[in-house]
Amino acid sequence: MATKTGTDYEQQLRRVERHRWQLWFLSLVLLVLFAVTIFFLSYFDIGNIDVGSILNIKIVRYSLLFLTLGFVAYIVERESILKKMSRRILEEQINTANKTMLFEQSKQTAVQLAALNKELKEKNDALKKSYSSIKKINKELERFNRLTVNRELQMIKLKEKIKELEKK
Repeated sequence: MATKTGTDYEQQLRRVERHRWQLWFLSLVLLVLFAVTIFFLSYFDIGNIDVGSILNIKIVRYSLLFLTLGFVAYIVERESILKKMSRRILEEQINTANKTMLFEQSKQTAVQLAALNKELKEKNDALKKSYSSIKKINKELERFNRLTVNRELQMIKLKEKIKELEKK
């Protein structure tokens, strides 16, 4: 899955902003055109033609007014859509940034865990070596203890024999 970069989001936002400006420019042009049309129809005779006899000026005015109101509703709806798009793009950019940050933190945590795991393994190896040396020393001490205890027991027996022989 390809992730979007900050540049991709910026391009999308610029595109949405460009659509907004186009929409507002178009609305301004059309509103001016409608206003000029209503003004000319209301106050000027076009050539020798009596516009009032051909068209009912009230109907034309109301038609242009409703067209203008419809266009304003269209502009508001499009602006709402463009705002939602902008918001969605920004939220997506924030989410991507958060995910990237979490991914980087996860990588750092994995490196730290690997280092701790290595350290733990080294300490475990050192502990095993210590255990084996202690075990070896313990065996030597047990052997020494057996020898000294046996020697003492023999000494006790010999002393008893000496006492027995002295009594005789």
